[in-house]
Formats: sequence, C-alpha cells, structure tokens
Amino acid sequence: MMSQLDLKANLDDYTEALVKSGVEGMGPQDARDTLEERIAPIIECFSHLVWMCGGEGDDFRKAALGLMSDALDDAFGEQIKEASFESPIGHNSRQRSHGTLNARQQGIQRVHGARL
Repeated sequence: MMSQLDLKANLDDYTEALVKSGVEGMGPQDARDTLEERIAPIIECFSHLVWMCGGEGDDFRKAALGLMSDALDDAFGEQIKEASFESPIGHNSRQRSHGTLNARQQGIQRVHGARL
C-alpha cells in the first residue's frame, strides 16, 4: 500500500509527465487520449488517498475515471467530429482531393474511338 509520501512523489511524477507530454501540440483525438492516459494514474493516487482516509477508494476510482472520460468527450467531442470531416491534402494523405473541372477544363485529350 502507498504511504502519503509515495502519493506525493507519484503525483509529482505524473503531473510532470503530463506537462512534458506535449499534449498542447497534438490533434484533438491524440490530445484527448493522451490526457486520459496521463490523468488516470493521478486518479489512481487519489483513490489510494480516499482509501487511507477511510473511504471506498475503488468506488471513487471507478466514478472519477468515468467522469474524466465524459468530461474529455465533452471537451474534445466537437473538435474530434470536425477533424473527422477534414481531408488532409498532401503526399501523405489517405484520400486525394478531386477537382470539379471536366476533362476539357483539365486539358485532358479525348481518346479517339473511346465512348463512355
């Protein structure tokens, strides 16, 4: 079982890892997932503290993790939804952009004898 000194050291370590994770430069889905990953151990530490104070640490942990996930969904949901509709254009994109120009406007010559 953790002591209060262990909790403080762990919280300091987890907080430092969260700050150093570079989450502010990530896209919305990556930021959400990273925050969830980095905050979960902090909640675990608090659940130990709740247990040491005589409370139900497991109940606290389960409730806090659920609330954290819901809060992150609320915070990043719109940005994640918008990002799913954006199409990156470039040499690494999975989906290529298609123009609205017809063949003549694009300078494509008609193949003689071909019919559509």
